[in-house]
Amino acid sequence: MNNQSTPPRTDSLWDTLWQARYWYSGVFLLIAIPSEIIVITGEISRNQGIINTWRNLLGPSEAAMATSFGAAFMLTEGAKLTMVLAHGAKKIIDNWFEKRERKFREREEKLRAEILAKGLEEGRAKGRAEGRTEGRAQERQAWQEWNTRREEAEARGEPFTEPPPNR
Repeated sequence: MNNQSTPPRTDSLWDTLWQARYWYSGVFLLIAIPSEIIVITGEISRNQGIINTWRNLLGPSEAAMATSFGAAFMLTEGAKLTMVLAHGAKKIIDNWFEKRERKFREREEKLRAEILAKGLEEGRAKGRAEGRTEGRAQERQAWQEWNTRREEAEARGEPFTEPPPNR
């Protein structure tokens, strides 16, 4: 028993061309035969004699065959080739847009993190400043109340034993 696995079958451009050979042959003949008939009848109508006619047919006949070959190839394979090129171009463009979008998202996330960190730091600093101001005001009020009670006790001639507010 053979334990070697066969590689998976992949399609190639050459397989596609080989599979389309019947279409290509048919289109080529549909273009080439009328082209040759036109070339031959055109040369015969010049009345230059049979030998000169056959000599003069070589150039136009070769041109007709080359044109027929190119036209048949483009008609049978042109659409496929265009689709292959369009698909490749789409992949390249999609990849470019994806990279661009990824960079944009990374920059946006970094900027958001910086803004959040700056906002938090500013908020903390503002909160600390407000807290200090309120704390000082409360401490001042506590001392003033304590001092007022002390002065009232002295004015009445009573002993004042209340400890001062905690710092």
